[in-house]
Amino acid sequence: MGKYRAQKGFLLIVVVLLAATFFASLYNDSTGEAVRTKRTTIATKQPLSYQQPQGGEDSGSVLIPGTGWTGPTPIPGPIGNPLAQGHDATAIAHSDMVPFQTTSTTMNIGVLAYHINGIEKVSFSVNNGPWVDVFSPTLNPETEVEEYWAVLDASQFLTDGPVEIRAIAYPINGYPKVLQGTTIIDHDSSIILNVNPSGSLPHRVRYVSTTGSDSSTCGLTSATACLTIRHAADLAAIYSGVPGQPGNLDGAELRLGEGTWIMPEFRGTGLIPFWQPAFRTTTRWFTITSSETVNPDNVLIDEFFGPADGPGLWLKQVRLYDVSLVGHARTPQANFEDYFWVDNSKAYFLGNVITNNLCGAHFQGYDAFTSTYFTDVYMDNTCNGPQDAVLVRHVFADHTGAGHASKSHTVIDYTVNRVYGSLLSQIPPGYDYHGDYYQMYSRYQDIIIKGGGTLPGALVSSRGIVDEYTANHLVKDVVIDGIYLDVNQPGIMDGWVFSYCDRIDHMIIQDSTLIGSSNWCGELGGTPNPLTMHNLLIKDSIFENGNIDKLPHPILPQIRYITSPANSPTKLFVTTLSTSQLRLKWMDNSNNENHFEVERLQLPNGIFAPLLPASSLPANTVTFTDTGLPPSTSFAYRVRAVNAAGPSAWSNIANGKVM
Repeated sequence: MGKYRAQKGFLLIVVVLLAATFFASLYNDSTGEAVRTKRTTIATKQPLSYQQPQGGEDSGSVLIPGTGWTGPTPIPGPIGNPLAQGHDATAIAHSDMVPFQTTSTTMNIGVLAYHINGIEKVSFSVNNGPWVDVFSPTLNPETEVEEYWAVLDASQFLTDGPVEIRAIAYPINGYPKVLQGTTIIDHDSSIILNVNPSGSLPHRVRYVSTTGSDSSTCGLTSATACLTIRHAADLAAIYSGVPGQPGNLDGAELRLGEGTWIMPEFRGTGLIPFWQPAFRTTTRWFTITSSETVNPDNVLIDEFFGPADGPGLWLKQVRLYDVSLVGHARTPQANFEDYFWVDNSKAYFLGNVITNNLCGAHFQGYDAFTSTYFTDVYMDNTCNGPQDAVLVRHVFADHTGAGHASKSHTVIDYTVNRVYGSLLSQIPPGYDYHGDYYQMYSRYQDIIIKGGGTLPGALVSSRGIVDEYTANHLVKDVVIDGIYLDVNQPGIMDGWVFSYCDRIDHMIIQDSTLIGSSNWCGELGGTPNPLTMHNLLIKDSIFENGNIDKLPHPILPQIRYITSPANSPTKLFVTTLSTSQLRLKWMDNSNNENHFEVERLQLPNGIFAPLLPASSLPANTVTFTDTGLPPSTSFAYRVRAVNAAGPSAWSNIANGKVM
């Protein structure tokens, strides 16, 4: 196990060095060049414990459209033996697609799917077309996530407009999960996108500059830019011609020049009452981005929803793309706001979150699970991480205060470094930072956390992944896949890396390393509290420096721990040392063995039997000396590695003769 951890740490260090070099070049404010490339965050986009497969039997299958859905998709019945462990669990399946996107070519549709008994397949259908089965997760080159995916091809459609994709995750044994529904577009609803093969969907672009001028024709080019965002939006909108009706901003785009921008409230004026939105969107994003001729690091959006707890943006389906967010930027709160997307952008505060009174950029939904999305975002000197989101994908946060990705449904490759809230000596007066990497709450279930975690040696997080430390808290349908969390640093508040104190139902922990002082707890407020577990799977994971904190009863026997079998040793050979000693040496090819077993037979007619002094050699052993042997006698040996999954295959057989 120690060797396994060392290899993971080495890979992470390499990744960190590469990422640091990448960020230094990508966010060089002195270049003055327009940066339109993807602001990918860090290279840990799949678990580091195995080789990522590149493609599969059914990856990339094209979806053929039908004529449209006529009702709900029936939920398939349970699969497999009803007496098997985990049969009563439902598959955990999330789409990691941001909805309302538009494609005129192709788009890869991804779904993450898990079950304690494994996933048989994920099936996709668009507009009630034929179901396409995908039997294995592979790397989706579009999202850079290992998942089940199929291809939406716009050329397969006769008309432009919205399409609805549904998916079904089938476990090997258990209850399937259907992703469907359009009332609330979320992680487990239908996937609503737009196809535009003939180009009829409007894409209206207006430019805005601090040196521009508002007129009836401004903004068609960067040279004729408008002066204000609100005026440019008015020109980009499509109006029905009916007085008092809001303008439609579906598919519209504003391109901002360099400077600091204060986002307006898009509420009504004139014939549209001020308590109503001036604009609307229905099926597509309204995008605010940087002009292609400027450096997006110098396009600063500050106070973009007014003062803290102010009235808000008054507009749905707003996408901020390739800009830099500073100051007190907040996610939506009002009735007229939903579906907010920060994409390919940078968020930071001009100063230091420790020494300044202001808390820097603040990303937190006012209501948990507000439909917010954060993809390919670099955060630095922010008050929080991307809390309360539907999707967090490829986000890196440094010099943060608290919050992190807590209460977000799908968290993929969220990596943090230097969280000030984790160090008692670093918390400034008047602040109450609570630097959990992820805190779960009883009313929020069905969560996937995949990849990312903490950088090696980082001063990060007062806690890792924890529940809310209250009675009657049910953690249900949760996946923790391929993360590295180390909160075992000096000065940390309590160092709980993984703390659950009440009830667990269907939790999967796999391919992860969790380093910290506490893994499980069995008390609340100093009072013993029974910790109950149902359908818990721990696979190929390490809990280091952990203890069962304040637990009144043993818990590890209740955990179902599964690991992959160790690789077989190879290149076994035997060397004669004396008239009574033979030395064995072999190559250790595994990184997850618990011990090695050696067997011996006496030639020419003996049978293999355990060599008792070598029946349980420690992990990482590669030599053994067999002593007390009779002279002029020949022996054959073989060795194998053993872990919780059982023994590996035997090595080659090697012979030796005592002098």
